[in-house]
Amino acid sequence: MAMFHLSTKPIKRSEGRSATASAAYRAGCKIEDNRTGLKHDYSKKQGIVKTDCFIFSNGQKLNIDRSELWNAAEKAEKRKDGRTAREVIINLPYELNEEQRQSLVEDFTKDISKKYKVAIDYAIHLPDKHGDRRNHHAHILMTTRAATLENNTLVLGDKTNIELSNTKLAKLNLPKTQEQIVNLRRHWANTTNKHLENAGIDRRIDHRSYEEQGSYYLPTVKLGWEASALERKGISTAKGDINRQVANDNLESYIINTELESLKEQLAKQQEEEKERTIQTTKPPSLLIPEPKPKPKRVEAKEIDLDRYTQESFERLHQYHNQIVDGISEGQSPFGLNLIGKKFLEYIDYIGMEAGSQLYDRGLDNNKLENIDEVISTSKTLLANVDSMSETAGFKNKDFIKLYEKAITSLDKVEVEFERVSARRSTPTQSLQPTTPQNTPRLR
Repeated sequence: MAMFHLSTKPIKRSEGRSATASAAYRAGCKIEDNRTGLKHDYSKKQGIVKTDCFIFSNGQKLNIDRSELWNAAEKAEKRKDGRTAREVIINLPYELNEEQRQSLVEDFTKDISKKYKVAIDYAIHLPDKHGDRRNHHAHILMTTRAATLENNTLVLGDKTNIELSNTKLAKLNLPKTQEQIVNLRRHWANTTNKHLENAGIDRRIDHRSYEEQGSYYLPTVKLGWEASALERKGISTAKGDINRQVANDNLESYIINTELESLKEQLAKQQEEEKERTIQTTKPPSLLIPEPKPKPKRVEAKEIDLDRYTQESFERLHQYHNQIVDGISEGQSPFGLNLIGKKFLEYIDYIGMEAGSQLYDRGLDNNKLENIDEVISTSKTLLANVDSMSETAGFKNKDFIKLYEKAITSLDKVEVEFERVSARRSTPTQSLQPTTPQNTPRLR
């Protein structure tokens, strides 16, 4: 996706740099420095899409000679540590085509020239052959002094605001240099987003840091040309390792926050549905369409003679059933009801397995068979009751349905086995022969 990048730094003599050499390299041309006598020839440089060098005079854009401009800039600075130019490097959205990228750079550089009254020299470069193929970018050189045309002669006057010290800016009641750079970054983001919108591209960039945006993403570190060159050759670097770890962390953060947002949306939807139901129930009776609704009742577990684990599970089944009844009566949220409903269904399934296991016991008498029949019958009744309530209260979901199907299958199987055992018991001459017993877990 489109990414934000704007960096700026001055061209300083104290660092052994010159405006003439910088301009020649970025524009891929030949410039002779009149001050030093050095000839800077980069006319064989490739990957340069477009260059332009201009100023605004009386509201009109005028093209000027690149060599004349930067020799004038070198001449205007007398100090050994003089700043002869300022470079701005911007990343261009790869989603735009070549013509659209040129139009974007043209608009942005015009605004800089008008705002600071400077001469502009820019060059649009293609991505490096061995680097990221999306890295379209532009180098913008701007004079550190106001540029005007007097009698067809280029004149560089006072230093521009962005080059003044913060002390001087404070006296002039002007923003600090850092604030001006932030404004420049903001203007680049706004200009880019406007061009993306005009091109019908649903992408936007933001000049703010992740921290300022309140984003959970971590920033990467700048590789620099040395580390970048090594990484392109397949050689891992410390900075490259950091950025790869950051990328992995950001991906995990994205997944976690996406899931969190999904849960928030589900919760909001549930709350909205609950609100709607509340509104419906508070409407005047004349506006309500009466609908028959089941009236859930609390059911107490019977004391029956069973294996104590089955008896305890039977009691717990009634407990969860009654919690659902109370939850519906008190207007509990579907989310909470679902949690109780799942526990209820798990015990239904377990009781089915327990009852089935006991049916294989050779010592079963008629009383125990009746008790097991009672367990199966009551469990099915409670299951049908909860199923009906779930439709009315709106707490049934995919997990509930899956567990419901499993529970009712368990009861159906044990009911079939019960009928088989009962039929054998009713035949005096035929002894009860169990099949292979189930391996049933014990809930504690």
